[in-house]
Amino acid sequence: MGARAAGGRPPPLPARLRPPQHGFPVVERRRLVDAVAAGVRTAPLTLVRAPAGTGKTVLAATWARRTRHDAPPARLATPPAWLTLDDTDDRPGVFWSHVVAALARAGVVTDGAPDPERDVDPSFVEWLAAELLERDAPVALVLDEAERLTDHAIARRLDQLLRAAGPRFRLVMVTRADPALPLHRYLLDGTVAQIRYDDLAFTLAEIGAMLELHGVRSPELTRIVADRTEGWAAGVRFAALAVQQWPDGTAADVVRTTLEPAGSMLGDYLAAEVLEALPGVQLDFLTRTSVAAELTPGLAQALTGRGDSERLLAGLARGNAFLLPVPGASGVYRLHPLVRELLGTVLAEESPAETGELHRRAARWFAASGRVADAVEHLVAAGDWTGAADLVVDGAALAPLLVPGAAPALARRLDGLPDELDTPAVAVVRAALAVRRRDLRRAAQGLSSCDEHIASAGVRAAGAGLVLATAVTRAVLSDAVGDAGATLTATRHLRDALQAAPAARPDRHEELRALALLAAGTAWLRAGDPGAACTELAAALAVTGDDGERGPAGAPGDGAVAAIRLRCLGMLALAEAARGELSRVRELAGAADTLAAEHSVAAADRPAAVHLARAWVASQRQDLTGAQHWLRRAVRVPECRGDALLSSVSVLLQVRLRRDQGDADGARRLLRRADAGPSWVRALIGAEAAAVGAPARGDAVTALRPAGIEPQAARVEQLLQRAHRQLGRGDAATSRSAVVRALGLARRQRLRRPFAHASPQVRWLMRTDAAVSGRTDWLRPEPSPAPSPAPHGAPEPEADGVPPVGRALSDRELEVLRHLSSLLTTEEVASAMYISVNTVRTHIRGILRKLSVTRRNEAVRRARHLGIV
Repeated sequence: MGARAAGGRPPPLPARLRPPQHGFPVVERRRLVDAVAAGVRTAPLTLVRAPAGTGKTVLAATWARRTRHDAPPARLATPPAWLTLDDTDDRPGVFWSHVVAALARAGVVTDGAPDPERDVDPSFVEWLAAELLERDAPVALVLDEAERLTDHAIARRLDQLLRAAGPRFRLVMVTRADPALPLHRYLLDGTVAQIRYDDLAFTLAEIGAMLELHGVRSPELTRIVADRTEGWAAGVRFAALAVQQWPDGTAADVVRTTLEPAGSMLGDYLAAEVLEALPGVQLDFLTRTSVAAELTPGLAQALTGRGDSERLLAGLARGNAFLLPVPGASGVYRLHPLVRELLGTVLAEESPAETGELHRRAARWFAASGRVADAVEHLVAAGDWTGAADLVVDGAALAPLLVPGAAPALARRLDGLPDELDTPAVAVVRAALAVRRRDLRRAAQGLSSCDEHIASAGVRAAGAGLVLATAVTRAVLSDAVGDAGATLTATRHLRDALQAAPAARPDRHEELRALALLAAGTAWLRAGDPGAACTELAAALAVTGDDGERGPAGAPGDGAVAAIRLRCLGMLALAEAARGELSRVRELAGAADTLAAEHSVAAADRPAAVHLARAWVASQRQDLTGAQHWLRRAVRVPECRGDALLSSVSVLLQVRLRRDQGDADGARRLLRRADAGPSWVRALIGAEAAAVGAPARGDAVTALRPAGIEPQAARVEQLLQRAHRQLGRGDAATSRSAVVRALGLARRQRLRRPFAHASPQVRWLMRTDAAVSGRTDWLRPEPSPAPSPAPHGAPEPEADGVPPVGRALSDRELEVLRHLSSLLTTEEVASAMYISVNTVRTHIRGILRKLSVTRRNEAVRRARHLGIV
């Protein structure tokens, strides 16, 4: 072993042969210590690799000290050997002599250090491997600051040692950059364990613990530090030190100031430990590309003009530059926000003109890629607001501004349009933003100015993009106003504009075509033609993609297609409910739920129409608990209060629910605000008003239910009314036939509500006539969880001691009371009346309250005394 020598240079300083002591408070991060221990147990190489200030050395030292204190050391022959490297170690002889010194200090070898001035040949590694293999358990060596090892000869010998002594050697490398070892082979062989930047990032709980170690306990401050640092250990420590001496009232401001890279200690740290260590080519590359939040090789090449951008990005991501891979996006990288801010500050101070040009280059690249929101962001950063508006209009990218639930990024970036700008494109963008905020008057004013411009300049001079943008904004505005006729006219103009406009981006035109169909379908529903509404809305779903989530091929990633589809599903579900296709509603509502969950749509942005459709189905099927649940969900959505169609349907279903629960007073109270909405909804509300003895408001008395609204329910009701009339005339056979036909019609959609409100005579026939009762098994509502019982203390009696029972008890309550007098149980009453047990309980509570009693037997005695039963 010619490279070995008995003497040679003295070993390195003892301080470099032991784990460094922590001179500051350290958070116990057992998850990471356990990860190192697991790596050492299972793999010859454990790589702790991350940029500066991420807590790598603290972690390795914590693990090493803990292992040293174990008795005996867990799964290791001796406590771990430790070597902190410096620049002199990047020579084979020096490095291996220091490795032997570290192993000797751990009691593994006693001699054999190579000559520091000479190279090391394979025989030295064979000797060292033989020494290690003689051990009964593995020997661990920690190499700290291993990024200093750049000599490929050292890497080759380390690889040789790992392969030769693998069963008895464990190497822990703590480094800011990937070592020159064949990591690809180790990964395939399963012989390397890795702890990288994402693993080392402080969790929210760990940030809170660090702040507490510095005397600060504040969940709000913890979140601020987490957002700004992304868990970067040095940033967390800088923030903790800064707030240690400050009162809670100013701590948040201190943290924000401390974590501003420009002109701060944190900025100095990043400059010294990260930027100054980069070669000039890499630093220039990072500085120019720092204008973008995320980087691909194509974007980096557009910004820098370098054809080797892909290689540079990959190399920087393996080093100490805080360039991080974006999870789930192959070939996409991002700079840590603090590093990006620092580079952006340097760029703006040193080359302000170049900064604007770089943003414009980025905008052109994003626009060509169809990423309008990102392109607009860069145009705004360059101060080119007019260009940003032109891009949205000419690119037919209005849908993300107009559809609730679409990604808000584009709207946020355009909200700051300067007031002094006055171009047609700016006007239509302002109008679209006003529609999004439901500032409908301002939207109409903006569109009027666009109309004037188009009229004066002519369609050709105004440009197809402006004409199309104006048309789609007007269609959505007309729908928001609730004017069905104007909406249908606007959607026809929009379709004409789509035909005339060149489809530079077919995906964007498909969005607008789907918007036109959605608006038209909604308008037909407002007009009382749910069949036509279903036709238009089904066509809109086909345009947005039959797969249900992704929309047409190549659709932009701003969520507009999914948002349009979600609203189509909601409105189609409501239209199907209105025309009595109850079974179809469940399918559509389920698809809407899946789509909303996959796109993380907030509850406030989910269509109220879905909830209303479900409530409608539950009402018709007499699932009153379900109806109440979905109505509560619906009224929480802001659009349910601002849209005349949705709000009137909500009132209709709430009135029906109160009536079905036997709460006629509650139904009448709701009817006081039932004077708006489409005429067909008002007609249905008028029918409910008549049933509870309340006067219909407005034109609801004369409004007619269109033929296409609940046709089956209407026919079932007519048959039951006919049966009632025939029973009054003594014609049981004709009555029986009408009831049997009604049951047959209602069974497919499980229409129970008409039977729940049939006359007592008809229900008596259904219960006692063998030819009818055998067909009623499906009428009993599905059992629902019983609501918490409400207290029903007896009210004070009237002045004469007898409440006005004849006026107080509803027809349904009188029927329940008569069944109670026949000693039927609650379940038997529910079965006899074809209503749910919960509804019977609601009626009983009303009876007890109105008769001023507390028990049902007392109610029966009181009713007999009054001659009611």
